[in-house]
Amino acid sequence: MKFKNLFTCHSFLFFFLLAGYLQSIYAQEISGKIDVIKEYQSLDKDINSALTNQVDVLSPRNFKIARTYTDDAKKNIDKLTLLQKDIQRQLTKARDYLNNASEAAKISHTHIEEVVTARQQAVTAGAPIFFLYDFQKADDLLRKVTSDLEINNTENSYQNSTLLQRTYSNLELRSIKHQNLAAARLTLIQAIKDGAKNYVPEKLKKALRDYKETLAYINDHRHDVAQIETRSREVNESANQILQSTHDLATSTVTLTEDEKLEDQIQTQQSAVASEQKTIRSLKDKIQALEAEKAINDKLEQARNQFATNEAEIYKLGNTVIIRLRGLKFPASETLLNDSSLKLLGKVRRIVKDFANSSVVVEGHTDSVGSKVLNDKISRMRAEKVKNYLLSVDAVPANKIIAVGRAGEAPLASNNTPEGRAQNRRADILIKL
Repeated sequence: MKFKNLFTCHSFLFFFLLAGYLQSIYAQEISGKIDVIKEYQSLDKDINSALTNQVDVLSPRNFKIARTYTDDAKKNIDKLTLLQKDIQRQLTKARDYLNNASEAAKISHTHIEEVVTARQQAVTAGAPIFFLYDFQKADDLLRKVTSDLEINNTENSYQNSTLLQRTYSNLELRSIKHQNLAAARLTLIQAIKDGAKNYVPEKLKKALRDYKETLAYINDHRHDVAQIETRSREVNESANQILQSTHDLATSTVTLTEDEKLEDQIQTQQSAVASEQKTIRSLKDKIQALEAEKAINDKLEQARNQFATNEAEIYKLGNTVIIRLRGLKFPASETLLNDSSLKLLGKVRRIVKDFANSSVVVEGHTDSVGSKVLNDKISRMRAEKVKNYLLSVDAVPANKIIAVGRAGEAPLASNNTPEGRAQNRRADILIKL
């Protein structure tokens, strides 16, 4: 009996100590995970700060590697696919490359300081909004120059730097002119078409002279913001008054003969009013179109920032926003959405809701393996799965979304490798604006 009591006591002590040990291990794991998340958040904040400081174009090689390690670490944090020490190693690598990028950016800044300043001034003036294609071309050349500087190759930097400085400076100047005088230019063109030369010739001459003088002033004093805004406002007001006066005089100076019928008189007046209204609507539509285009570009940029580079591509083609879900991969012949896919679709939901009142098309895709009949069925089922998810989270009304299967019609990669086929088994989201 004594032996039994002794055994029971020892057993109780053993389990008590074991529970304490396990609790300690669990606490260490939780603490380690919190440290990893904090490190990622700090690193992500520093990467965004580096973007603001143009590090992505001043040290493109190092910055790209830093961002890749950061994106991989974030993915592993979300999926818990690696040990904390391995994720920490990724974050450390990312931090090292980001530090290298910052140091290399300082060197690039020293070698091409005028280019960096000219680029920042072009950004401030709105060049990435008004002249995106030309701005991206300049950035591509800048990355070539800074990539050479990262490996201490300065052979062609001077010649290209001169070209880049001139290009960014021209983009800044064009953007300032566009932002301040584009509306006045359109208004004056419309006034001339409607007969301003006949109705208000002197006012038109003065307005055109003021317009040209303001352009010349911007050429010589592009950074005199207050004076440019004052001059531009006066030119815009003058252009609007000329357009209005032209329409008023065109209506009031219509002379009628005694032989004209009352019906012709009414039709003439209605035509004048309709023309005036059409012109005003046209100008309003142009302004609204510019504002809408800027709003869409802002939404697209915000949407792109929500995805890692290997998760999705977002771009606009005509009136359609395309979300190409590279990270939404289906196993061969399967249509189920795994946890990773659902997390990715959670981001898609927010973007679709941002484009409210737009219709949505979900396209399912397959690789080239299997018959066309089977691939048509599988791709359609994949599209339906994504559609049903978006409906279940109230991302889009049921009458605004359809699902279509495209089988293997639009591959992203070669179907000759397992990796390529895996990329092709996906879904795309088309938002019709």
